[in-house]
Amino acid sequence: MTMTVMTQAGALGLSRSAQNGLLSATSLGVVTTSNAYTGFSDLSHFSASSGARPLYDAQYTYDSLGRVTQKSEALGGVTYALAHRRRRRRSAPARAKAPL
Repeated sequence: MTMTVMTQAGALGLSRSAQNGLLSATSLGVVTTSNAYTGFSDLSHFSASSGARPLYDAQYTYDSLGRVTQKSEALGGVTYALAHRRRRRRSAPARAKAPL
């Protein structure tokens, strides 16, 4: 049985990695995107550009359980960095009693 992989959807061009079959790039007119993945197939880098002009760039870092721990985005020349913290279970905060 031969598996057919989609490489075109109308004007949208799709490129896949020969190693793992994951989507590696797209193109639609002058807009292109590229994807990179970790060894566990989690997205590690995504970028979009219009011609030579970058539009968006994102990088992801994961912990050993595959959870996103850091995300860095660049949009319009401004870089945003987000760090995700593990949720800690806490008891509900005590509420102060209002004076009567």
